[in-house]
Amino acid sequence: MPEHHDDPITVVVDEDGQPSSFVWNRFEYFVTGVPQRFYRRRGTWWRQPRLIDRLDLELWRVEAAMLGDQARSFDLRRDAEPEAWFLELAWE
Repeated sequence: MPEHHDDPITVVVDEDGQPSSFVWNRFEYFVTGVPQRFYRRRGTWWRQPRLIDRLDLELWRVEAAMLGDQARSFDLRRDAEPEAWFLELAWE
């Protein structure tokens, strides 16, 4: 079951632009598998279309772990303008 979050995070990306690590709640998580990019349509985008720069959200599903811990799944959201990253979901 996923835990819903909307926490700002710091993400380090590799030369291909894929997340390789991120900091959440002062802890650094390292991506252990291949990140999977996917897109999701914004909810109720039609209500304020002028305030939205994009209709689709860019998300990355990653398997990540702190050093010495077991990996778990996370969904990371990247907002383009201004560029910012958020932890969207933490999977159990």
